Parts: sequence; C-alpha cells; structure tokens
Amino acid sequence: DVLRDCSLTVAQGEKVALVGVSGAGKSTVIQLMARSYDATQGTVRIGGRDVRELDYEDLLDHISLVFQKTFLTRGSVLENIRMNSGATLEQVREAARLAQIDDFIQSLPQGYETKVGTFGSRFSGGERQRIAIARAILKNAPILILDEATSAADPENQVEIDRAIENLCRGKTVVIVAHRLGAIKLCDKVAVVENNTITCCGTH
Repeated sequence: DVLRDCSLTVAQGEKVALVGVSGAGKSTVIQLMARSYDATQGTVRIGGRDVRELDYEDLLDHISLVFQKTFLTRGSVLENIRMNSGATLEQVREAARLAQIDDFIQSLPQGYETKVGTFGSRFSGGERQRIAIARAILKNAPILILDEATSAADPENQVEIDRAIENLCRGKTVVIVAHRLGAIKLCDKVAVVENNTITCCGTH
C-alpha cells in the first residue's frame, strides 16, 4: 500500500500544499481525489459524498488538474484551451490573458489557429504550462489540483507562471503538490506526506 491510516480535510476555499520526498505518496493523494483509482479501504469524500457515488463525468466537471508535464493535442492552440467547451474566441483570449500567454499566442504564425502538432516543439515548458493553466481558468471548476505545476525551467517563465497560478487559484479550493517554497508559503495549510501517511498538518 502507498498510503495507510491517512486522513486529510480540505475546507471549501482553502489552499493546501502537499510536501514530502519523491515517492512518498503525494501524487497518490490527488489521484484518489480525481478517481484515477479508488481507495482499497476508507473513503474519499467531496462535499460530504463518497466520490464512488458520484457520476464520474460530473466529478470531472468539478475538478481541474494541471500537471508539470503538460498534455497538448495536435490541434490548434484555440482548441487546446477551449477543449470542446464551446467557449468563444474572446472567452479563450481572456483566459489566456489571465494565464499570461495571450501575447505569446498572438505572436505565433497563425495566432490562436496555429497548430500545436506542427509548432509544438517550439513551445517551451513554461509556455505549454501556461496554455494548460489557461485551459483550467476557462473551465473554472471549483476544485483545483496542481501536481508540480508551479515550477518553470527559467526565471522569466517562473514570474509569468506565478502570476498565472495566482489568477487560476482565485476563489478555488486548491490542493498543490509542490517543492518550491514560494508556492508553499501561499497556502493556508501544509500537509507532510511521509512513512505511508500524512504525519502532520499546519501552517508554513
């Protein structure tokens, strides 16, 4: 078992950081929240209800996930942010502005219609991350899960990502897996994952 005798409560609107060494079980906690798989014992509840009792599509509608390694399709940048939501171009651009990526997208050969499949290798990790953040801002789900999504390879991108994350987290219930001190200090609560459980929980 990755986790045993593990208990964590996150209040609505609270921002909680999960910290611990690699392999401690931080990602397992958030994968259980999103039902990537189910607990073999015990329960995971959202709004007091066992996630296994919720319609899976309905559950996913209420959760946004942003990972360090960003998944982009081969379609256009517009399609990658919109993701079948039916949002207008202006709504997509507003999300991109909040994610600090609109100016970059506008500078691409075909702007928002630029195909990621032909241009993807030219996106830096930080640019791909901000496109994923724009997608999450547009989705506007009440629960936000960030798995190592707050770090960039270079300082310039880091400033932009920090601003984008701040805009993304506004008004949300947030669980962050993070190593960066800056991201942890922004949280209301820090939970330490070690020895196959959560050993302590408190402020930074």
